Amino acid sequence: SHVLVGMSFEARQSRVLHIRYQHDFCPRSARYLVSTARAWGEPLEKAEFLATVPCAWGPPTTQWTPPQRAEVGAQCHWRWQFAPFWPTAEWVLDWPTK
Repeated sequence: SHVLVGMSFEARQSRVLHIRYQHDFCPRSARYLVSTARAWGEPLEKAEFLATVPCAWGPPTTQWTPPQRAEVGAQCHWRWQFAPFWPTAEWVLDWPTK
């Protein structure tokens, strides 16, 4: 699936865009197209990403340093926060099987 959002900007005007969606990690991996943010010509003020998976999966393998996890029952929340956000590549997450 994908999200397409049209937004108009005047010179030096800013907008806040909050996108939230959910999907299953299958088979324990995901790839997010984030480098398109560079098309805006300057870093985004901030960005936040949250992955919720079973704690039994352990930490993800990714090019971004995994943050501390927050456990809620059998689920673990991994939250990445960036300020500013200027990605140089797509974001790939993998949870290797044991």
